[in-house]
Amino acid sequence: MSGEETVALKGTTDICPNCGEDVYGHYCPQCGHKHRTPADYSLRNFFLHFFQEFTQLDSKIFRSFGMLLFRPGKLTSAWREGRERSYVKPVQLFLIVNIIYFIFQHVFAVDTIVVSLKSQYSWQAYSPYIQPIINRELKTSHLTFQKFAERYDPISAEQSKTMIFIMVPMCAALVAAVYWRRHRYFVEHLIFSLHLFT
Repeated sequence: MSGEETVALKGTTDICPNCGEDVYGHYCPQCGHKHRTPADYSLRNFFLHFFQEFTQLDSKIFRSFGMLLFRPGKLTSAWREGRERSYVKPVQLFLIVNIIYFIFQHVFAVDTIVVSLKSQYSWQAYSPYIQPIINRELKTSHLTFQKFAERYDPISAEQSKTMIFIMVPMCAALVAAVYWRRHRYFVEHLIFSLHLFT
């Protein structure tokens, strides 16, 4: 390449605003960031890009939901094998489903997470262990069981939303302990737990 060609080539070089590398074409060879042109600032391009992003996410969501519902474990396997680009990322999927669930729960007043005080006191496997604790609280607070439950259940409902996020790493730790001989990374168990709770 002659000196003039080198100068000409350098003259067309831009700096990537994302990583600072030299960009010679439409995309940065280092980070893949698209170099903007005047056409990128048009409203037509904006709405086209928005539609593409939406439909891409939309198809990924349906594909991810289908895997979770009809082929349990395959989504985690796809992630482990490095084929996750066709699906919604595990954390993003977990958050999307939680948002949908909490909206659904609010609109239809359906609660599948919270176990009422009455149920915990009488019908659960752990009921014999918590009955003395509840009886002690009733005696200390001088409340009837009904009044105590009216205070307890709304607090329990609020805390259950936080518990979902806490249970994911707890489940991952349990699975890691059970399968410690497999020598898997903890993140693999964490992804499995995210998919399980999703």
